[in-house]
Order: sequence, then structure tokens, then C-alpha cells
Amino acid sequence: MKKTLIILFLLFMGSIIYFKWFSFAPFVNGDWGFLFKQSLISNFFPSIWTTGFGDINIILWRYPFDFLNGIFGYLGFDSNVAEKFLYFWPIIFIAPVSSFLLVKKITKSNLAGFIGSLIFSYNTYFLSIDTAGHELLTIAFSWAVFAILSFVYLMETKKRIFIPLTALLLFIVGSYDLRSLYITAGALVFYAGYHQLIIEQSWRKSLLANVLNSFLSFFVLLLLNLYWILPCIFAKTLTSNAILSRAILEGNFYNLQSATVLFYPFWTGAVTTWFFVQKIPFTFWLYPILAFAGLAVGRKNKQIVFFGLLAVIGIFLTKQNAPPFSVVYTFLYSYVPGFSAFREASKFYFLIAISYAVLIGVFAFSVWNYLKNAKYAKYFLIFLIALLPLWNTAPLLSGWIGTLFVPKVIPSNLKSVSSYLSVQNKYSKIFWINRDISWVFSTNSHPLVDGSVGKIEAWANQAKINLNYLNLNSDQQLDNQKMLRFIKSDVGRRMLSIGSFGYLVVSEESNDFTGPNSSAWRSFGGLLKNIRYLKQVSNGIPNTLLFKNQEQRPHVDLTLEKENIKKDVAYKQVDFRELGPSEYSINANNIKEPFYLNFSDNFNPNWKLYVGQFNLLNVVLNKQQVVNDKNHFQNVVGFNSFYVDSTQVCKGDGGCIKNKDGSYDIALTLFFKPQAYLYFGLIISLVTLLGSISAVIYFYKRKI
Repeated sequence: MKKTLIILFLLFMGSIIYFKWFSFAPFVNGDWGFLFKQSLISNFFPSIWTTGFGDINIILWRYPFDFLNGIFGYLGFDSNVAEKFLYFWPIIFIAPVSSFLLVKKITKSNLAGFIGSLIFSYNTYFLSIDTAGHELLTIAFSWAVFAILSFVYLMETKKRIFIPLTALLLFIVGSYDLRSLYITAGALVFYAGYHQLIIEQSWRKSLLANVLNSFLSFFVLLLLNLYWILPCIFAKTLTSNAILSRAILEGNFYNLQSATVLFYPFWTGAVTTWFFVQKIPFTFWLYPILAFAGLAVGRKNKQIVFFGLLAVIGIFLTKQNAPPFSVVYTFLYSYVPGFSAFREASKFYFLIAISYAVLIGVFAFSVWNYLKNAKYAKYFLIFLIALLPLWNTAPLLSGWIGTLFVPKVIPSNLKSVSSYLSVQNKYSKIFWINRDISWVFSTNSHPLVDGSVGKIEAWANQAKINLNYLNLNSDQQLDNQKMLRFIKSDVGRRMLSIGSFGYLVVSEESNDFTGPNSSAWRSFGGLLKNIRYLKQVSNGIPNTLLFKNQEQRPHVDLTLEKENIKKDVAYKQVDFRELGPSEYSINANNIKEPFYLNFSDNFNPNWKLYVGQFNLLNVVLNKQQVVNDKNHFQNVVGFNSFYVDSTQVCKGDGGCIKNKDGSYDIALTLFFKPQAYLYFGLIISLVTLLGSISAVIYFYKRKI
């Protein structure tokens, strides 16, 4: 009962500290934005390809929560409701409960568990990153503690229930944030080796069981993640992608001192000052003093010693390239698979936080026992230890922290734009100029594209289009002037047309802190009204102008000659249906001569044009008739074009109907091939998920 009361008290404390989050108002700041329900619904079905300009979905591992978000969308809720159930409220409740149970397990003390829970839940790393929209990291690490606890039980008891349970908990961690899974898995591998060599009394007899149990846990975890691993392997993005290709963040923000004292270098006790290192308050030096005093007191407990070692590892990694041994982090970043996901070392604060939670909990418990006859002194000292992490919550209680702890109101202009676009059936990209990144309306049918000069430059460079005459890269011109020159130019008009940009949106005032001064855009919308191919849709949206591109080309169309950026190329409508961002069913009717099929997503060789009745198994087995890859090329604007000769593609079995006039009706499927492996991986992962849950229930009932 006492344990239950402590957990309830911790939950009550969390509710008081995070009281701002008990609201269904939107919370936006930094990387945390708002999504309309249509956007949530668009992510409900899994796809390895993202539409818009188009690219590999390198965060496909988040799909379980995209699926859950989609359910909220189908129920009529925007992200301001979904985020509370899936992210915000779990942070409030999971972090204190998981850390309490782990520390209590290691120390056999409710008091140690209580103190450890406060140390872990309210450290400055979590509180700081939460202000900038990195809640996924916080909740992932909170679940990671449960995974560690389950693995500790597995090593100790050898009970089978902890194999699927550990795998399921790690799966939850990875579904929130893959980097958190990487760190947690590393900690578990370290614990497995430590437990086998140091803790096990008869390590030879237990070796096979421990190795097998550990292997099975990670093997089940692998099967649970096959839905994204398989397609990424075949898309060749598993080890080569934007996340793993970023350079190490320079700036000397992390050092041995701030890591040792569990102090996030940008923490001020109010609003976090990103990339401005703060002086360490002297009170934070109590963290390592109390932690290593706890290690000294509990050194006979081999599990406590493990967390002492884990703390040292965490401190060493968190200091990044700071002395001593400055080159080690760079070496790991360059040569250890997956480590390049950590371009900055702050994620390793988790190892320090959970280790200090255990060690300081041990110290608090030892003080309590040592002063058992000094009633007031022991209560006073325990209060001071508890006050150490609780003091970090003062800016949340007072409101000084601001940022993501201040409820917002959805801008009325964005509501109006989203309401209009959501009922437009025709596929149209949205070129949103000077947009506020915190508020997003983007769907598979109306994907949002950042309408910035930088995006235009990147697009032109990729397609090898010379826009030097527009001076887009000139520092002498304002961005609105550069944008106007691009939109007015014939090349710009054709790029937007071929790219299926159906709408241009201009925010005359922007809250985007990365954007240009909003005053520079106030006359910009009026100038667009004079461009012949743009038509203003509505005058009733405050601070925002919405234009329809009257020369928009379809997402999939047919031409008799290659696209040309120097002249307008006539196109024909083609009957197509989007089955998802990775698949389109196409009927090309009355075909009398060879043609080019054009698709306005970024070129990728994995896009295949299949002929006839589509069959996934035949695709994987390479038995499905396909247009030769030699006839698939990057067109003049960087998108996909296929040269299709009916006399060639209609030689196969089925797929073509010859009309009386000699023309053909051709059934085609435009498909991103790695998607097939996603479907097969998803089946395996889903079966494994259901099997793991069933196994946990079965083993629990059988007590094995």
C-alpha cells in the first residue's frame, strides 16, 4: 500500500508541476507544431515515400504513433487533442512512475525510489528540451526506464515473460525516437555483460540462458521493426540518410563540468537560452557529490556499482569533444554504425539522469537509516535532497519558462485556408510563402512545400536549371523581391506548373522566427494579383492571400515530347487514382503513338511503371511486367518521366486492350518498389506484435 501511495503522490506532484498541459489548447514552439486533422489522417496509412516534392520517409519508424494520431484525426480531432494523450500526459506520468519502480527495485527502498524519481523526472535536460518541442525524446527515455527494469528482471529471474515484455517496451521507445532506442539498447547490452561477469554467482551455468534470453529479446525487437527496416534496406537509406549524414554540431556547448553536475548548459531557471552557455549554479555540484557518496555507501550492491559505471560512461559521452580524450567522440561518430545520429551529445544526459537517480536515491536512504533516531534532522535532510530537483520546476509553476508551456490559439487565417483547401478534390501542391512553421495544413492531396527562396534555389540546383539571371543568391536583394522575380519569370511559371503547384499562399505577417521581417511582405501579395496565371481565391482571409495557379499541371500527365523549361509543352489528361503516396493506378486510353508519362515528385530510380494487373508478390519476385528502367529518367525540372511505347509494352500478357481504330487502352501502376517490402515487413511486425502481447498475457497467467 505504501508503494501505491507514493506513486499516487508522484502523479499528483506531476499534475501540479505540469498543470499548464492539462488543456486541449494547442501548444506550439520550436520543433513542436500544430497539425490539422486532415494532416493526421494523411499519415494514417504507412508509406516509405512522402509526397510533395517527394522523398524517402526516413522517420518511418514513427509510424505506430502516426497510426494513433490518424485515429484521432478520423475522430475529428486536431493534433492539440492527440498530443495530450500520446505525448504530453505520458511525460507527466510515465517518467516518475518508471524511475520510481527502477530505483526501488535496485535499492529495495520506497524512499530511494521517491527521491530517484524526482531526480530523473525533473532534471534540467528534460525540462530544457521540452521547451523547444523535443517531447519525443523525453517520453522515449521515460519508457526506456521501464525497458531497463524489465531487462533487469529478465537477467535475474530468467522468466520468459520478460523476453516479449522487454521487446515491447523497447519497441515503444524506438517508435517515439530511434536515437533513444540506440542509447537504451547500448545500456542493456552493457548490463547483460556486466550481469553475466560480475553479478551472476554461477556464470558458467547461467551463460547459455542469459545469452539466449538477451538474443530473443533483441530478435523480437528486430521483428517488431521490420516494417521500416526492410523498405529502408531496399531503398538504400538504412545507413545513408539525412539523419546519419549531418556534421557534428560545433560550438563547445558541452563540457565535463556541465555533464558531471547534470546541468544542461542552456538552462537559466526561466526561458532556455539556446546556444548561449550558462554559468553552472553552485547548487548543482551537489548532484555528483550526493551521487558518488551514494555509490560509496552502496558499493557492496553490484547493481548500484553498475549505475556508477553507467554514470561515468554517460558523463564521458555527454561532454562530447571537450577534454579529456577529445578525439574519442569524433572517432565513435565516424566509425561506429549508427552513432552519427548523435551530431550533438545531449541525448546521453539520459544515462547520467537515470544513474544519478539510483545513486542519489541510495544516499538518501542511507541518510534516513543513519539518522533513524534523529527524527527532525533526517526529515530536514531528505527535504533538502528532494528540493534539489524540485527547484528546477519553479519556472513551470510560475510561468517564467513560457515557450511550449503557454497555450496558443489557432490563427483564424490558417483555419480559413485549411477549410478551403480541405474540400478541394484535385491534387495540388501548396507553395506557402513566408509561412509560420508552427501551424501546418498538409495532406497527401495537398502537400505543403516551403515557399522560400532557399527551396527554389535547391530545386533549381537539383534540376540543373540556371536561375542566375534572377539573382536569387544575391545578398543585395530582399527575399520578397527575389521571390517576385521568380514567380513572374517564364521559367518560374513553368516550374510551378510542371510541379503541380495549384496554390500559392502568402502570409503577410509571420511568427516564424527564422523568416524575414514580416513587414517586407505586406505589399508582396498585392503585386502577385497582377501576374496573369495567378488568380486570387478569396479576399476574406485576414493577413493571408490565397492564389490559384491557373496553369497547374496534374500530378500525373502525358506528353508527346519531353518536358522543356524553355517552352510550354502541351499535355494530355490521364485517368489516374492515388492509392497512397507510393502507388498510383493509371489508365492511359486511346494511345496511338509513344508518349512520356510525367509524375511531379522528385526523381528516384525506385519508382517503377508496371503494366497490367498489379500484384505485390510478382513485384517482389520481379515477375510483374515493367517499363524498362532505361526509359525512366529525371526530367528537366528534376521529376520523374517514363518513355512508354505501346508497341513494346503491349507485347506482354494482359494490361492492354486494342481498340478498333488501332489505339490501345493501357493499364499501368506507378509504384515505389520499396513500398512492397514495407507491406511484407508490416505483416511480420504486426504478427510479432500480437504474438508478443499474447505471450506476455500467457506467461503472466502461467507465472513463467
